[in-house]
Amino acid sequence: SVGATIQVGSENSGVALISDVTSVNYTNPVKLYVTSESGNVTRMYTVTVEEGVSFSDVTAGAWYYENVMGAAENGYVSGYPDGTFKPMQSVTRAECASMIAKAMGYDSDPDAGSAYPDVADDHWAKAAINFCAQNDIINGYDDGTFQPNKAFELSVKYGVSTVLFPDNSSIAAGASDHVYAAKASGLMKGYEEDGTFRPNNQITRAEAASIFMNAKYA
Repeated sequence: SVGATIQVGSENSGVALISDVTSVNYTNPVKLYVTSESGNVTRMYTVTVEEGVSFSDVTAGAWYYENVMGAAENGYVSGYPDGTFKPMQSVTRAECASMIAKAMGYDSDPDAGSAYPDVADDHWAKAAINFCAQNDIINGYDDGTFQPNKAFELSVKYGVSTVLFPDNSSIAAGASDHVYAAKASGLMKGYEEDGTFRPNNQITRAEAASIFMNAKYA
């Protein structure tokens, strides 16, 4: 009610909460003591505020903004310790394995050894890489390595649209059906400026996030 009073931090020695006057820091949970207008009843409420996902280099208006933020909120992708996302940076094979595994809700086995000699047992993405290998999603190379830090090449495994990309002649015959199936399903689209597919490009982090969000709503 209008006559109720609120103390912040302590019932008897806290700071009086006055609208548009009192400043409250919600970095940690805050206790609010609300006393009824009659003064006969006091109840304590704990208010916890969770900060939303944000990246210093992902701005509203960018073509990938909604997809990157959606992928982050769903736990498919994460940023770097300095608060950036680096949307135009190429995705490494380890990062892509991590994104796929998270999107598929995998259960990691921390005690399982690495499936590849060049992926250490304490590698941050070991469990995700194992998951992708076991499910034939991302495989290793002929020499038995996984090469986790190598840039992930743009390739589509499932995928048929009869509307061709302007650079269709650049798409390898063996990959054509997969590319156009991905186009038909809405997983991947042409570049905004000219509609091309650019099959030999490396996937950026922003593009990877967009693919996962397109898959979520496909």
